[in-house]
Amino acid sequence: MNIVRQFLLGQNGQFLAISRDVESGDLLEIINWSAGEGDLIPDTPQAQSWNFHPLPSGCHCVSRTFRLGASLYTHGLLVPAKILRNYSNNAVSLITHLERQGLWRAGVEVTRQILDARQTPLHNGLVPVLRTLPLDGGREPVHAEKLRAFVETLGIRRFAILLDAVLTNEAAVFLGERLPDFLEVLLDVLPVECRKEVSFSTGLKFSLRRLFRVVGMGYCAGELQRIRNHFQIPVFAAETKPQASEPYFPPLKNRWAMLVATILEQRREVEWSEIAMTESMSSLHNLSRLARSCFRQLGLDAIYRAIRENRKNHRLEDQTYEIIRTSASSVNDAKDKLSKTLPPVCGTSPIPSLDRYLTAVTDSLHGNPVATGRVTQLYRHIMASVPESVREETSDILLKEGVRRWNHEHAACPNTSWRQVETMIDTLAGLLELGVEKDRHLPKSSLESL
Repeated sequence: MNIVRQFLLGQNGQFLAISRDVESGDLLEIINWSAGEGDLIPDTPQAQSWNFHPLPSGCHCVSRTFRLGASLYTHGLLVPAKILRNYSNNAVSLITHLERQGLWRAGVEVTRQILDARQTPLHNGLVPVLRTLPLDGGREPVHAEKLRAFVETLGIRRFAILLDAVLTNEAAVFLGERLPDFLEVLLDVLPVECRKEVSFSTGLKFSLRRLFRVVGMGYCAGELQRIRNHFQIPVFAAETKPQASEPYFPPLKNRWAMLVATILEQRREVEWSEIAMTESMSSLHNLSRLARSCFRQLGLDAIYRAIRENRKNHRLEDQTYEIIRTSASSVNDAKDKLSKTLPPVCGTSPIPSLDRYLTAVTDSLHGNPVATGRVTQLYRHIMASVPESVREETSDILLKEGVRRWNHEHAACPNTSWRQVETMIDTLAGLLELGVEKDRHLPKSSLESL
């Protein structure tokens, strides 16, 4: 059975109650991350903060800070890595699940009972023992519908800017009324193994003692002014419009934020669950390398190369987002790319040959034996017509766009998984009998080609 230990923390870092067998290192860390008097925003009886941070034992602390009378209290759980993984390492989903189960309300009632018991003459001064809790259930790696709905409301570009802020800063302040929804969706666009690195609070004042990566709060003018006067920490509005002091459309810096924006703009959300389960890169610091690989695997390497070229040229006006919005999956786009890559042959355009090639590819992949010989002949005709300097790029275009033509125009159930597309590219390469020629014309490494 999956069980979690729990604690109740009162004023001045004193434990009101705690489960058995909690490691001393975890106890000290819980106190270090805890809220002090006046730390809850706003300072009202209804105020609360959801909190999430790591612990030395490998567990993670999921807690709720609330006001009871004149003091602050925190009810928290020590969640083992296995249980957090059942919830796809999305701590917000776990917190809301516990809220639906009534756990946080029960924590308030238990706190009241303990405080009342302390007022009786028979109180012995010992810290009560809290029982461990069974915690089953789980969730999918990505809630696609919630992601789509939230991003459509916020705007893809605005969402990418906020994601970029989280990934490029060790800590940042986010203002807004829908912070839990924002955090849940934000975690969903990270690989599962990276999500537990994003510590957060949703209603505590910023403090260098507890450096949450995401410091969420409502629009508290006094706290905002304090942050600006005493700390060098970026502040963002987790809303459709930025705050007055924030650039409206700052350039994206992190490659992963660029990848997320590209996938959303290209309407490729269906592939996100597969990407989210990638385990090869388990750290936020490695996301840029993983992003480069994903651009290629999704057939979006042309967009990545254009972004890289734009940034390398140090242009006065950043055009990254205009490049991200460029369509990368239509046959017309393939024609445009090929016409730019290939010079006219004997004064004629290469596009008619491309049209015939794409039609033959479709027929051959549907099992037409006559078309198989035709597509090989057309491929070799196009390749023989181009200079050696552009053969790698030409071969890459012909293989990938051939598969896309089959997917987008003739397949009843398109292959939306990038692994399926890669398999089909290999199938087409074998159909064309490229062999050594394929190795010569395609980039040696997906990363080197980027």
